[in-house]
Amino acid sequence: MSSIILTADDYGACDFIDNGIIRALRLGKINTVSAFVTHPDSPERMQSLLTIREELKQRNNGEYTFNIGLHFSMTSGNALTGKS
Repeated sequence: MSSIILTADDYGACDFIDNGIIRALRLGKINTVSAFVTHPDSPERMQSLLTIREELKQRNNGEYTFNIGLHFSMTSGNALTGKS
């Protein structure tokens, strides 16, 4: 049996994108999120996403309802090397 992967891109970039993705997750419209991790508030945004995933997992009898992937970016947010 095959399945369709519906991915929401750019989680962690800004509030209005994150809010739309969270709404889609809660409605069961998407099953994968790709997240930026290079922004100053990335740790807090990722923690929020993980909290939502655990909340939805509990509602789904212990099964994860979505996966989280890395949105690779070389131009958005802070450089991982710490250099500008």
